Amino acid sequence: MMPLALTLTPSPFEMPITFASRLARRNACTSLYAFSSDVGLDIRGLEIGNETALKHLRQLASLPPNTFAGTLASDQTKKSVRVGPEFYRSHTFIRHDVRFCPDCISNDIEKGGSFAHAVHRLHWQIGHISTCHE
Repeated sequence: MMPLALTLTPSPFEMPITFASRLARRNACTSLYAFSSDVGLDIRGLEIGNETALKHLRQLASLPPNTFAGTLASDQTKKSVRVGPEFYRSHTFIRHDVRFCPDCISNDIEKGGSFAHAVHRLHWQIGHISTCHE
């Protein structure tokens, strides 16, 4: 598989699905769904930690095999999710809502020069965290 010409460096706190979204934006796609259709990327596979989908994403962006090892969210049971080495109750790790810190997003865009540089951080999806540490 041929890697994309326009790639990004993933953040240490970035989940695969959010990296894929930024990669889509970097490649001038208006949505992750349009991008995934164009490159054959399995979005649901990224959401649930499917290794084939992760391998495809890493190949597209020319990333090493251990990329996302600490931020990969995978269902362990109906009631628990594993994120890297940590386990969370399903209701604690919030997948259905996008939570973020507007100050961090603004700083990322300012530093990187475009919206594609705004990194969604893993800890924003943990329900008990209500303020940003930065």
